[in-house]
Amino acid sequence: MRFTEQLPTSWRSGKALFRALLQRAGLPALVTHPKRPEPFRDLMQHGLRRYGLPLLRRLLREGMLLADNGHVDPAALTEAVKEAEQHGQVPSLLCDTLTVELGLRSLTTSSPVPAVTPGATVNPTDLTSSNLLYRCPEWYDEVQTDPSGTAVRAVEDLIADYVPDATTVVEFGCGTAADLQRMATSGVSRVGVDLQPAMIAHARLRHPDLDLRIGDMRTARLTGLLGSADVVACLGNSLAYLHTDDEIGDALATFAAHLHPGGLLVLFTPIQPPATGAARTSRVDTASVHGTVTIRYEWNPQNQISTLHRHWLLDDGRTSTDVIRRRVISPGELHNHLNAARFQHLETFADPARRNEPVDAPSAYTAARLMA
Repeated sequence: MRFTEQLPTSWRSGKALFRALLQRAGLPALVTHPKRPEPFRDLMQHGLRRYGLPLLRRLLREGMLLADNGHVDPAALTEAVKEAEQHGQVPSLLCDTLTVELGLRSLTTSSPVPAVTPGATVNPTDLTSSNLLYRCPEWYDEVQTDPSGTAVRAVEDLIADYVPDATTVVEFGCGTAADLQRMATSGVSRVGVDLQPAMIAHARLRHPDLDLRIGDMRTARLTGLLGSADVVACLGNSLAYLHTDDEIGDALATFAAHLHPGGLLVLFTPIQPPATGAARTSRVDTASVHGTVTIRYEWNPQNQISTLHRHWLLDDGRTSTDVIRRRVISPGELHNHLNAARFQHLETFADPARRNEPVDAPSAYTAARLMA
């Protein structure tokens, strides 16, 4: 394309060079200089009107990567789609927007169909390929959601003690937003952020009242929330998927960027190595999932990585294996990271019902306040 742009305008105008070459090849004027122009534009308009506009409508309902990252105004795009539907011509800008959105999705979105086939290749650094439940958010909701609401209680108790007038809560690594949905809603704006588009898409369908966005906790800077949030939470061992000190530092910088001075940070993350004995098998029975799960752990003290091997054997005969790697951060090490990111440690506990007792558990809640 760069080469052809340098050709004389007379060669390019009306595809003159193409037509001359075809004419030299012996093709008749019916081909080289047809009376009726090529119908490509009409074909594009037909495709955009019949398929493109409905697809844009659906993407706007489900949430778009371009909108989540601040490149497209959803309200303005909705109005442009509505106007295009009422007129004869669909603007090329809508085609460009749709093309970029679908291109981004091809790079980031995994298949919503759960892969539960024998011998599947697992990449432990890819959250989707390494965890069956991430490939099927409906199953994640059924299997992983804590009916007792322990995480929700921990966050609500900490809010009541440290920021009782909180009006904005942002959760990074929100998954399907089940915990965020269960938090007290009176006068509180709740925003959920997750790296996995499939999880956010599912959460938006389940919880349309929440502000849910796709983002990486290492780099995200959310429009309209910088320096204004009262509470930032990172629960469900989400922080443990960051394996290096630099990544942890980047995440804490993201949390600090969204809090105002005095704002509250609540973390839940592994603080002790797991037991690495014999594998354990248990039964899983939910509305959609029926089978057995066998779990064993490996521990690498050099890089402080715990590896969970989880094998699914469903009652219908399908199988799948998860390989999940998480970083274990001791309380002292976590405090050092917090201090470096301008956070004051407030408390650490494993059970919100016994916050004053010594911590002796694989994972714990940590509360910290952003200093001025």
